[in-house]
Amino acid sequence: MILKNNRWHDDNNNSWSADVETEESAERKSRTLIGCVSCENCENFKSNPDCYFKNNIGSRNVGIKAYWLIGQPAQIITGCFRGTLDEFEKAVAKKHGDNEHARAYKKYIEQVRSLMI
Repeated sequence: MILKNNRWHDDNNNSWSADVETEESAERKSRTLIGCVSCENCENFKSNPDCYFKNNIGSRNVGIKAYWLIGQPAQIITGCFRGTLDEFEKAVAKKHGDNEHARAYKKYIEQVRSLMI
């Protein structure tokens, strides 16, 4: 991780504001990225235009975003969760079983999978 112009940069030139992130937190976020290049704060996907966002979902009523490259697993970001679509699906099953939040998340997962075809 290199600090340049008040931003932490990883080896793929993804970057995070040093005003918001420590070097350790930027490194932790960098390890969760899948196929990302030149992203800023996990928001502008210059090399990864395929994404799907939904507001007001789940137990916390927050946004959720999936993004992916062709042939790569989707990455899910919502609240403090960052991981693959499969990891997210397992986390939902473990935490919510088959309650209303699980059903909303499962619908979102199905929508993402249909978009990735």
